[in-house]
Amino acid sequence: MNRLHRMACWAKTWRTLVVLCMALWAAAGHAGDHISKRAYFEDPSGSLQLEQVRAASWQSYSGVLSRGYGASVIWLRLRIEPGPSTPNGQLVLRIRPSYLDDLQLYDPADPARPVHALGDSHPQHQGVFSSLNFNFTIAQMDQARDVWLRLSTTSTRIIHVEALDIEEAIQADRRQELFYSLYLAALTLFLVWGTAQWLLSR
Repeated sequence: MNRLHRMACWAKTWRTLVVLCMALWAAAGHAGDHISKRAYFEDPSGSLQLEQVRAASWQSYSGVLSRGYGASVIWLRLRIEPGPSTPNGQLVLRIRPSYLDDLQLYDPADPARPVHALGDSHPQHQGVFSSLNFNFTIAQMDQARDVWLRLSTTSTRIIHVEALDIEEAIQADRRQELFYSLYLAALTLFLVWGTAQWLLSR
């Protein structure tokens, strides 16, 4: 009974630490975000083009958008603010999670290349730096503008987008990798502990 009680206490403590780390990580990640407004539109047919969805009825949201499983296409409208100037005049759209099938970016500031595509359905592309996430590079403008992101995936339709300068995006990735490392280390510790307990109590 004592053993079970100790295991329950360890599990509760670990859950508390994980929640605390995620809260601190999220707070740090939003510090330099250039996105001021987020809205989404769900296209059940999956056939609408940008010109059609721009006039649709959009719903505002904040933080992470989660629409569960479904066949509908999700469109995001993101208001990009100029913010402090970046050294290279570019921002990184940092998109998580990293298992989405098809992401298409429509940026009016880049008319020569109207559609940028990333996702599991496209050839691997690391962008300006190696990352565990999907990253689009966009120009930083003097005025606020809207960009549109089209999401189509067979996995759960959950998405979180940040617009960061490159240095902040790299730092956010390093924090993410540190969190993953701690998480995997904890899982390994529990696996070794459980195996040792099983061997000793056979």
